[in-house]
Amino acid sequence: GDAGNLPGLFADDGAGFDPASTPSASSHGLFGMRSRVEALGGRLVIDSAAGRGTRVEATLPSPAAHAEETASTD
Repeated sequence: GDAGNLPGLFADDGAGFDPASTPSASSHGLFGMRSRVEALGGRLVIDSAAGRGTRVEATLPSPAAHAEETASTD
């Protein structure tokens, strides 16, 4: 389950976009978000489509769970 996790959900009803499309070279937004979340041991899910808005869900391990995982790999 999600016990010990910290969830975050952000959604809008804007224009949306195709998450499979290649971002422009000057855009690091979603790539940067994913990199930061994964560096903390979390998961980022992006759900969007043209005309139906965007939903970004980040799940991070709690600080205690992350500390335990990091300590066990040292």
